[in-house]
Amino acid sequence: MQITSRQNPKIKQTRALQSRKTRQESGLFVVEGIRHVGEAIQTNYPIEHIIFAPEILRSEFAEEMIDIAHGRGIPVIETTADIFNTLAEKTGPQGIIAVARQTPTPLKSLSPTTHPWLVATVSPQDPGNLGTILRTIDAVGADGFVI
Repeated sequence: MQITSRQNPKIKQTRALQSRKTRQESGLFVVEGIRHVGEAIQTNYPIEHIIFAPEILRSEFAEEMIDIAHGRGIPVIETTADIFNTLAEKTGPQGIIAVARQTPTPLKSLSPTTHPWLVATVSPQDPGNLGTILRTIDAVGADGFVI
């Protein structure tokens, strides 16, 4: 499917997710960039849809991820660079974003160990840093991560 109108409901919904209130109310958020969208697809994260701009997207890996998404029945929407740039929050967008469902885990549902070791962050600025933090937590054997 190709979208060429800024007034398309999917485009408007995705743009609205730039607002914290909309993210909290809808339970959705935007995953931006080749690496992050690729990780979401590879880990079977619940993706609602993917939007990409072929004029901007220059990655064989991203094209493979789009093919995998198609195969899994995830809606993939093609749009123009102009419309895509209204959705991207980062400077120099890479041409692909995914809208994904939040999957919060209540603290009560965690089974604490005798001496739990948790790592917490407050208002992380760059979502890319969260991946690094999570890999470090895994490497050192921490029990959990709280955002």
